[in-house]
Amino acid sequence: MSTRSQRMKGLIRIAAHQREQAAQALSLARQERNRLDATLGLLRMHYNEYRQYHHRPGPATSMAQLGTLQEFVYKLQQAIEQQEQALQSADARCELKRQAFMEMHQRFKALEKAQSRMEAEENRDREKQTQKQMDEMAARSRYNRHL
Repeated sequence: MSTRSQRMKGLIRIAAHQREQAAQALSLARQERNRLDATLGLLRMHYNEYRQYHHRPGPATSMAQLGTLQEFVYKLQQAIEQQEQALQSADARCELKRQAFMEMHQRFKALEKAQSRMEAEENRDREKQTQKQMDEMAARSRYNRHL
């Protein structure tokens, strides 16, 4: 016959698995967020380089070249804005994944604590039962000696 604390171990295994899955999901979300952040950094760096170049065109720069450069800088600016939005979305996903992980972790810890309390209670009950049996045996022994 399994005790309550032994049955609780099955729930703890499930909770541990769910916590691990939540940790992996959080890790993947953070990796994606970091990738987006790195890409944004590169886009900003290129934007700043081309803007500096645009503000100092050489004497041989034609109007067509200047227009092409302005168009390219504008497209870089749009890409930066899109990347910033993607990064904000990734930040939000990371926060949701972090909250999910924390909930799973707290659930796991609560189940562990409950199982530990149950086990301690079962041990106390066994000790009481053992003590009761020993007391009964001692009482019978004393009774038999008086007969």
